[in-house]
Amino acid sequence: MDYMNFRKSLKKMRLTVKDFSKLIGFTYTSVTRWNSTEIPYWVGNFVETLELLPLEQREKFFQEKLGEK
Repeated sequence: MDYMNFRKSLKKMRLTVKDFSKLIGFTYTSVTRWNSTEIPYWVGNFVETLELLPLEQREKFFQEKLGEK
């Protein structure tokens, strides 16, 4: 997964880079650096798994992990 597809996937899930960084326990800066480096392989798998979840289940997961969605 390249950075552009990563951002598109986040947008489809209504998730910001800031929220995604909180979700995975990384700093915002670390995640934005993937724009100039390679995105870790596991991140692509994680994003694809999130996209496969039914909307209600995904939203519930985000709410539990982020506490604000």
